[in-house]
Amino acid sequence: MSGQKNMYSEIFEQLDNYDDSEGIVSGNGGLTDEEEKELEEIMNEYSEGRDYDLSEILEEDDRLLEELVDRVAYLNFVEANTGGDLKKSDVSAEDIEKAYLAVIDSFFELSKIINPTAGFGRDRLEAGLSLIKIFEERFWPLSTVITKGNIEAFEDYLTSEYRDDIIAGKKQAIGALRHAGEDMCAAGAIVYTVNRPTEEYPLSLSLDYIMVDRRVRAGGIGNFLIAELLEQVLQNEGAELFVSMPVITDMNDEEREAHAVIENFLDSWGFTFTVINSMDFVIKITESKKNKLVNRKQKNAISLYNLGGKGPSLLKDFFKRNNNEYDADLAMLPYEFFDEDVSCAILDKKGIRSVLLFHRLDNGNYRYEAIRCDEEHAEEDMHDLISCAYKTCVSFGDEDKMLFGTFDSLEAMETAKKLSPEGRMLMKYKGVLTPPDPDGVITTEAWDELRTDAGLLNYKMPDKGLDDDGIGSKELDMIKDYIRKYSE
Repeated sequence: MSGQKNMYSEIFEQLDNYDDSEGIVSGNGGLTDEEEKELEEIMNEYSEGRDYDLSEILEEDDRLLEELVDRVAYLNFVEANTGGDLKKSDVSAEDIEKAYLAVIDSFFELSKIINPTAGFGRDRLEAGLSLIKIFEERFWPLSTVITKGNIEAFEDYLTSEYRDDIIAGKKQAIGALRHAGEDMCAAGAIVYTVNRPTEEYPLSLSLDYIMVDRRVRAGGIGNFLIAELLEQVLQNEGAELFVSMPVITDMNDEEREAHAVIENFLDSWGFTFTVINSMDFVIKITESKKNKLVNRKQKNAISLYNLGGKGPSLLKDFFKRNNNEYDADLAMLPYEFFDEDVSCAILDKKGIRSVLLFHRLDNGNYRYEAIRCDEEHAEEDMHDLISCAYKTCVSFGDEDKMLFGTFDSLEAMETAKKLSPEGRMLMKYKGVLTPPDPDGVITTEAWDELRTDAGLLNYKMPDKGLDDDGIGSKELDMIKDYIRKYSE
């Protein structure tokens, strides 16, 4: 690489440490007390009661906009150095990628000022997402859907549990792609669940897991992955994004620090958290050995293994016959996803009457997937199924393994408490990112007005996403001019 390349690499490093140490809001016009009070009330409603210091928000907003301007200028500089042909220039794939990603991350940081799912926050989020598309159309992908075919590339960022779920189609995942020199590498992954809409609940998404390569943390990949997930939320009007974290009281210093980092990161995106008694549980299998209900004589239950080759069709027919809306995702899982030895069923003349399903992890622990019992034989069948599963675990020498999962009914939870009183129900921090009430949305126009009243400039920020109609900002128009110029 030439000395020129080193020069603009240094500029980029300086942009990463950009900081405006001077106060922005004070002494530059300002709002009346009445206007400030009214706006703060709107903002609190907009963010479900989160407390805000208006002057601090405006100051941070302006700092981020100044940073955006500098990053756009740097992007233009890098584009100019390509001479219209990246391959023939001294600009590396990593350089052009970093320059674009710096601008994209500025948009995402700006979208988080209050709420990224509506109003001016949504406009900024969509601007960043649009710029991703522009980059990918011109250069190469920055992310990919993680599938069975490419999951090995992301194995460092996924636990075996999530790998199994992704391959089976139980959960979805997006992987971040980044250049290291001229090589394209996996850099992180986000795992999520699409919660189907029902008569009672609209469609929603649940963020299950996020992991970023330690070597590139603080480089905007976490923001990038959350934004990619939020794009799906935006496509489904009114959808919410949920996340949950276990309440852990006996963490060491390293675990406490890691927990604080992820909590602060999610908080920055506008998730509001409450502590709940969840339906999640964990049981050490051996703790049930003295329970008479578990050790009762087994009657009708048999393992799925004993169903032989008929097992897949019997289970498929069972779900089809029951036709429960909430079992749609469960019914789509491949038969081999369930552990054939510990999962068990009770049959009658129609086929499977009741069933208990588990998934076995690589470490030998078991995850409860579902129990479905015929109404006429519910209590009897439930006890018989659990007894069968327990005895199978013991016969395989797995009594020291853990069983965990999430109950989907209070009846199942109460029965489990009787069968294993030593089992623990877990407390969780449940977070939700909810679009604000339409009446409380702060539009881009209203936010620009507020900034003007506070003595701040609005020329820095586009009022729309980057689309073919233009973006209303001379700085970002420059990006598109470069793209058009060097794509001809």
